[in-house]
Order: sequence, then structure tokens, then C-alpha cells
Amino acid sequence: MMDAVNPAVSAGHAKPQRAKRRRPDRPIGNTLGKRILLWCVLAFFTAFVVTPFVWMVSISLKPESEIFSKRIDIFPRNPTLENYVSIFEFIPYPQFFMNSVIVAVVTTVLSTIVSVLAAYAFSRFRFPGRSLIAFLILATQMFPLVTGIIPLYLVFSKLHLINTFWSLFIAYVAFTIPFCTWMLKGFFDNIPREIEEAAIIDGCSRLQCLRIIVLPISVPAIVATGVFCFILSWNEFLYATVFTTSNDVRTLPAALGQMVGQGYTQWGGLNAAGVMTTLPVIICFLLFQRYLVSGLTAGAMKG
Repeated sequence: MMDAVNPAVSAGHAKPQRAKRRRPDRPIGNTLGKRILLWCVLAFFTAFVVTPFVWMVSISLKPESEIFSKRIDIFPRNPTLENYVSIFEFIPYPQFFMNSVIVAVVTTVLSTIVSVLAAYAFSRFRFPGRSLIAFLILATQMFPLVTGIIPLYLVFSKLHLINTFWSLFIAYVAFTIPFCTWMLKGFFDNIPREIEEAAIIDGCSRLQCLRIIVLPISVPAIVATGVFCFILSWNEFLYATVFTTSNDVRTLPAALGQMVGQGYTQWGGLNAAGVMTTLPVIICFLLFQRYLVSGLTAGAMKG
């Protein structure tokens, strides 16, 4: 019979187990202090962003006597809608609104189509001058919009495009395409090439790969770029003021600028028009918020 194994001997040959180190618990006060500081910073920036809009809404609901009163009230004491009614009496607001819709929608569609094709080309193809062209597109973002007013005005004057929608279409598309192209390129780079290679083996062309495979996957990024183009072209003031001279093509930001007079300004009506001009942007942001968050952050992660 075999001798019984001595527990002490077997225990001596056993490998000693390392004691698990417990991570020191973080002090509750330190974590709570960081959270309080974070919430204070977020509250400050939220108030910084929201306060101008709240003040604009408040003035739009105040009668003229309260607007010019020495007493400062955040909320109107006698709210009224007469400022909103006066907009339609003194300016052709519906026409300005439709002009802004036309300019913003056409700019968004053109910029999105061109940006998708350009971003896909930079992401998937290697061609001579690719790096130089990409650098030139990126370099356009280094110059402020005001530097392009005089050259564009001279070109549009020669082409007889001043005071037409085409002047705004071309100008807005020119400075929205670079940003949208780079944002979409970052998203396309994260899509595995193997999916398209398998589709090409099955007989798909490059355009079919883009339409069937890439575009459905890239919906969040495309929607994010479209919303960016829409908001930027809707709120643009400088080019709309310089390139338009009549109410037939003037957009809302340029029309609001015309409401400020040298002798008298109807501040209630001006703020009411500002509220009605801002609401479409807020609604657009709320509707596509989840696409904006996922689309703007997807290109920043390397898959």
C-alpha cells in the first residue's frame, strides 16, 4: 500500500498564493468635492448660454413701457403678444422665412452630396496630389469668412449673381464643404474595408458599395453634417447682408439687421423676430440630437 501523503509535505511543495491587494478606497470627500465642482462649472456655462435666450424671450413678451423702464425684471409683469403681431405688420416676415428655408435647404443638400463623395474619395482612394488637396481643403478653415467678401463680391458682380440665391448658395457651400468633408472622412476611415472588398468580389462597383454599404452605416455622421450645414447657413449674417439688396432674396438674419434704425428701434419686435428665427434651429437640434452626438464622436475613435 502506498503511504498516505503527508498534508504538511504537500503543503510545503504547494506554490504560495499571492495575497490580492485591495485598492485603497477613494476618500468620499474628495469624490464629492470633484462632483460639486463639476456641477458648478456646468451650471455656470449653462446659465451663460441660456440667459441671453431667456432675456430675449422676456423682452419679446414685454410692452414698450416695461422695456424702457428703469426697473429690471427677468419676467414680464404684463406679458403681451403685440410684439409678435407687429412683426407681420411692419416687415414681410413670411417671405424672409421662406428665403431662409430655401437657402438653408439647398445649401445643406449640395454640401452633403459633395462632402460625401469627397470624403469617400479621400478615405478609399490613393491618387496623385491627394495629400496636397487634403491640406488645401483643411487650410480654408484657417481663414475667417470676412476675408472672402471682396473676392466673392467681385466674382459675383462679373457673373451678375449679386442679389440672387445663387450667390448665397455658392458662398455657403464653399465654407461648409471643407468641414463636412473632414468630419465624414474620419467616419469613413473607421468602416472596415473588408466589407466593401467582399462586395466588390461579388460584382458591386464602387458607387454601389457607397450606396448599399457605406451610406446606411454612415447615417448618423451624414445627418450630423447636414444639421451643421443647415444651422450655419440659417444663422449666417455677413454674406447675406452684403450679397442681397432686396426683400426678394434677403434672409432672416439680414432682415433682422435692417430692423435696427438710426433714430428708433422697436426692441420688442426685434426680439420677437429673434425668437421666431431661433426656434427652427432649436427644433432641428432637438429632433436630430442623438444623430449629432453619435455622428460627431464616431469619427474621433479609431476602430
